[in-house]
Amino acid sequence: MTRKKIGLLLAFLLLALVASWGAYTVYERSQRITSSNELQVMVAVDSRQLHSENAKNILAGYQSVLEEEGVASQQVDIYELVKLDAAAVAKNTPAILFPDRAALYLPDETVSWLHAYLEHGGTAAVVYDVGTQNKKDKYLDESVLTPLLGFNYCTFKEDRENAFHVGKFKFASSDTRDFWGIPEGKTDDEMRLSGYSFGALDLPVRSINDIRDLSGEDIYAQVVAPDGTEMPGLIHKSIGSGHLFYVNLPLGALKIDSDDLMLRSFLRTILFKFAQMPHVMNVAQGQGGIILNWHVDSAEELDVLPELFEEGFLHENLPMSFHVTAGDYLNEPGDGEGFNAEGARGHAILEKLKDYGRVGSHGGWAHNWFAKNLFDGNFSEDEMRHYIKINNDAVEAVTGIPVTEYAAPNGVYPQPVSTKELEDMGIIAYYYTGDSGSFMNRTFYNGKMVSEQTIAVPIMPFGDYASLEEMHHLGNLSPEQVMDWMQSLVSYSNENRTIRMFYSHPYDLQEYPGMVIDFLDWLDEAQEDGEIRVLTMTDAVSFFKRFLKTEYSFHRTAAGMHVQLKNPEGLKDITVAVPKKGLGEFTQEGLDIDDDDDQYYYITVTNNDENEMAFDIPAV
Repeated sequence: MTRKKIGLLLAFLLLALVASWGAYTVYERSQRITSSNELQVMVAVDSRQLHSENAKNILAGYQSVLEEEGVASQQVDIYELVKLDAAAVAKNTPAILFPDRAALYLPDETVSWLHAYLEHGGTAAVVYDVGTQNKKDKYLDESVLTPLLGFNYCTFKEDRENAFHVGKFKFASSDTRDFWGIPEGKTDDEMRLSGYSFGALDLPVRSINDIRDLSGEDIYAQVVAPDGTEMPGLIHKSIGSGHLFYVNLPLGALKIDSDDLMLRSFLRTILFKFAQMPHVMNVAQGQGGIILNWHVDSAEELDVLPELFEEGFLHENLPMSFHVTAGDYLNEPGDGEGFNAEGARGHAILEKLKDYGRVGSHGGWAHNWFAKNLFDGNFSEDEMRHYIKINNDAVEAVTGIPVTEYAAPNGVYPQPVSTKELEDMGIIAYYYTGDSGSFMNRTFYNGKMVSEQTIAVPIMPFGDYASLEEMHHLGNLSPEQVMDWMQSLVSYSNENRTIRMFYSHPYDLQEYPGMVIDFLDWLDEAQEDGEIRVLTMTDAVSFFKRFLKTEYSFHRTAAGMHVQLKNPEGLKDITVAVPKKGLGEFTQEGLDIDDDDDQYYYITVTNNDENEMAFDIPAV
């Protein structure tokens, strides 16, 4: 045999070996997926798309939210998925997510495979642009999933001018909005998603046509185009015993550009209410909470705060976050209008505040002066850091407690540099106008996670407004409206077992005399009754960061469900939510077990020194 023929033979054998190994690893992975009894969510992707930086960033956004919601997940290539047995997948995969941008191509067999998965009780969520292109990245005449969904959201070939546009996202009713986990303050009177200072939001949406099989009851929300045309925005279809969703918003793309709420709320609703996914809860003892964040930024508070102390502003059981601008000027050096934390009056006030929560830092020494120079680009990074540091140092000198919280004056907070500086200073939590209305999170900006150590705590707006001053002067809102909204925020946090943050200034209480004091009295009683927990930013974020270190698994067994937990910093107050369906009641030392009416057991670790544990919940 010639050398050339030997070389060709070896090359052929090598290719055969590689192909065989590839087939074996696919088979092995398929066997592992279908035979495993660990309950996980699948994130289905077209791996070819992962050459795109944008697609990789979006997947990182989905993964971050799943981690922050305590949901076990695995990423699966769509070509591999459709080769698996759909019934076997449905057994231990309560939900499959098809994320925007990362699953543009779907093989034709996805339709029949997904139909079988749904028939066997699975839940699937299709987001925005899934299955709209072919292998050559060209737009299809209709989306691959149109036969299953009953409408077409791929209209580029037919009308490329109007295939993509912006629209208002409008819920069918306030009940629908509440069901999908959107706080009252994040919609306007017409139930359209809104943003702090922006009003009803213009969001990227796709045109939908060829509606073949869709009833009004299937549509939870519409998107309203600039010309007033309404198209489906959030759709649910029951197929067999399963649930299929389509969301006409690029949830992942929004998430990675500081707009976390929609992805988080929609995933929580789909995974927890429909798919009944067991999960670890990101709030202590599984209980909802509220953060009250007060910004103390000028000499006006030297007169206001002592009066509020006398009126009952401070409660021993309501720890609050007070963020202080410590300098002696406000708008320009020498104006004498700053709070002056180290002066006699400012010092006395901080001495009192430190016993009623956490005193943090509100920017760089002089509130308006710092914000303006930062906004105008007059400060270098070193200058920004210098003024934040001297502010921190002044607060710490008075209170004797390290600064762990921060709020940007006038919301001027250039990302990601501000967060990186705070992280270097040991600050773990910051007030954030991005991700408004959402849960504390490791925010993304321009596609990338900003920090794993310093956590964004978004403000909760009331429509266009956030502070009481804005509600009064810009919104002309009555005391009754504001009181109702503040109480609704507590109810929302309680019912959704989550945490939200309200922010204002002590001097704003003058706009609603007596009302906020009444609210605080009401809140104290609500906490006493176990309906809510009032926390500082530091308290909430400290637990959240510990929660993120929890390793967990949920295994379905013939005898019920097996749960494993591990955390190097301790499991105390870590709570798991386990669906009650098919499971019976149980007790175990070191666990506190609660439940709601029909969906979940809430199982909380009570031992102080527990780092690792496992327990079994019996079948009915």
